[in-house]
Amino acid sequence: MRGAVLALSICVALTGCKREPTFEERYDKAEQDIRETAREIDRELADPAGAPAEGTRASDKARPAPPETRKRT
Repeated sequence: MRGAVLALSICVALTGCKREPTFEERYDKAEQDIRETAREIDRELADPAGAPAEGTRASDKARPAPPETRKRT
């Protein structure tokens, strides 16, 4: 009985742990994101007449929001 409880608790502990992505996995993900953003920018540059409204361009996604300028009370 003790063996079964110990084995079950070890299995639960191991399944709860998440493996951290390797350098290659993180690099591949970053490369994919960069290529996708580049394609969006290329599409915007290719068709300036059909450019999306301000705030929806690919270049706006990478830019952080401006800090709040008014004082909080």
